[in-house]
Amino acid sequence: MNKILKKYLITSLFLLISLLVLAIIISIIKFNTNVSFKTLKTISLIMSSIIFLITGILNGIIHKKRGLINGLIMASFYLHHQ
Repeated sequence: MNKILKKYLITSLFLLISLLVLAIIISIIKFNTNVSFKTLKTISLIMSSIIFLITGILNGIIHKKRGLINGLIMASFYLHHQ
């Protein structure tokens, strides 16, 4: 049980750090350039979907099964709530 929890913790930590870095990059871009909100929203949506996909693949590599499917499920949940 402890090994499974550790594996999910690794992927969750990767996801949180990646999304935090993305948020920092987008805020820097917003405050230093004249990019419209619509463009930033589109970039954010695309990049976060890619991050969720990579996290799902990482999850699949760590658990040795269904990486791409996990990534697509995570990305679709994210896109559904946008």
